[in-house]
Amino acid sequence: MRELWKQYKVPLLLGMYAIMTFPFFYALSKSNGLDGSWSYALSKFNVIPGLKCGRDWVFTYGPLGFLEPECGLNCLIIATLIMTFLFVSTLILFRKFIKDSSVPEGLIFASMLLVFVGGVNDSVARYVQYCVLLSLAVLWKNMDDKYAAVFFAVATPIAFMYKFSIAIDVMVTVLVFLIAKLLLREYRKIWILFLPLLTIPISYLLYNFSLKGLFNYIRGSLEVSEGYNVAMSIGKDDAYAVWIFIMMGLYIAIMVTQHMVKEYKNLYVMLWFAPSFLMAYKEGFVRADTGHSANAVTEILVMLSVMVLLFDLQPLFEQLRVKNKKGVVQGGLILTLLALALLDNPGMHPVQDLMGKIHGLPTTFVAMLPEEREQEIDDLEGIPSKFHDEIGNSTFTSYPWEITFIEKDRDTAKNFVPLPALQIYSTYTPYLDELTADLFNGEKAPEYIIFKFDTIDGRIPLLEVPVTWQAIQEHYELAGYDADTDSYLLKYRGTGTEQAEQISEANFAKEDTILFQDCSELRINAELTFRGWLTKMLWKIPAVEARITYSDGTVREGRVLLDNLSGGIINAPYDLNTLSDVLNGEGKASSIKSIQLFDDGLQYYKNDVRVEYVYYTAAE
Repeated sequence: MRELWKQYKVPLLLGMYAIMTFPFFYALSKSNGLDGSWSYALSKFNVIPGLKCGRDWVFTYGPLGFLEPECGLNCLIIATLIMTFLFVSTLILFRKFIKDSSVPEGLIFASMLLVFVGGVNDSVARYVQYCVLLSLAVLWKNMDDKYAAVFFAVATPIAFMYKFSIAIDVMVTVLVFLIAKLLLREYRKIWILFLPLLTIPISYLLYNFSLKGLFNYIRGSLEVSEGYNVAMSIGKDDAYAVWIFIMMGLYIAIMVTQHMVKEYKNLYVMLWFAPSFLMAYKEGFVRADTGHSANAVTEILVMLSVMVLLFDLQPLFEQLRVKNKKGVVQGGLILTLLALALLDNPGMHPVQDLMGKIHGLPTTFVAMLPEEREQEIDDLEGIPSKFHDEIGNSTFTSYPWEITFIEKDRDTAKNFVPLPALQIYSTYTPYLDELTADLFNGEKAPEYIIFKFDTIDGRIPLLEVPVTWQAIQEHYELAGYDADTDSYLLKYRGTGTEQAEQISEANFAKEDTILFQDCSELRINAELTFRGWLTKMLWKIPAVEARITYSDGTVREGRVLLDNLSGGIINAPYDLNTLSDVLNGEGKASSIKSIQLFDDGLQYYKNDVRVEYVYYTAAE
């Protein structure tokens, strides 16, 4: 039996690994709504001529964002080719560890268990990150491995083009990897680690030959990543983060004990995996709902699955044999970390999930049938019929996020103008707000806007993007209302009269009620404390709420993105009558009398806020 195992060990282990890691990313469904729209857009915008990520829009995902499971048929071939390349490459790389006599079989099995339980094939982001980490693991052992070097040089731009936050994780990991190699005085072919500095910009320029577009993609993605720490911090499962903090403490304690017993190779391996650990924690516990916190643990499991392949256990076994206290402590810490990582996600059912994915394969092929696709499109909500004829062949956009309705009438897609941040809910920072405002202020402003008051996370519509709302109010008028969908049609009316600004300033305590004093625009400038800045970097900023009182006595409460309020508040209509008043000049029903800030997030801002009262006068 042992001889048979030796003879067939490689194909058997590789076959098991292939089944455990096969990327089952095959969802093709279309649906209206927030998530359905951005998934659809990532696929659709790559086949509409003239639309480029970085030039026309930025989002959480990049030009290869359609690799996310909701990719459409039009991108399915490209997605299949990319995922097949990644899958085959991981088989080639993992085979190197199976055949490496210096890697114990126990670690091979441990790696396979961790990557399987971690559900590497449940998330494109997790899978792409795993591919890069696996290539680095091979290079850690052998910088002369040509396939690993080439795959590393190709996989990093795929990460960059898929999702910028994954690229940040990867590049920080590469930097620490480089430092670790230098500390070990292993300089051979270190230049390989600099290849992404060439392949990443080349990959974008092949997609969109524009250095400005590349800069905008990076800048916009950084803004999205920065704003995510404030805008999406609404979850109520913060307590679950204690398990991540315990695991991080164990991780650091293991590295300390390794330093004490001078196991530097293992120490440096853990060091260059640390950025992945940190990013998993950030991704999981900024939003802190049940799904995201579970994802944090699975990302850590996938990271550990690669790390164990590089561990040298011989020194640890020697320490345990002679009952060295530091070795016993290190062994206990390692086992505790692995146990916590495996047990901390009660929702994981890897065997059942794999069986379900295999069982669901036939439905994928059925979903590709033309009649099924047509039926799915027929079930979508289209552009309201009373708006369709008026829009005709004119350009139009959707506010705040509905995009899938252009699929119902495919001819309208070519006239659709995406918002620069793709959807209003992801306009997390003043920069992104200004990008969208520039669209409505510019020469390429769409002739119509299909508008709704929808929002998420309890935010106050129009106050989350005050600069965008100012641009809409200046250039658009209300042209129609559809009661069935509760949507409004706004029509471009041209530029308003040029106005001059007179500004007066006042300081308020952050909890004070701020009166508008009949100003044309109110700008609230609040600054984070050092504690707030640190919290935003390492944790998140909880919600800031606002209480708005109108001149007619109406009071509204909701969440605001406090940083965005520096763009200027003018008013915030909330129904047909108030919107008509503001856009068509029929009254003052929606004028704001005062605003007061409150809730947990306010404690992270300095006590004094600077308020600018802006009064418009006709320009001479």
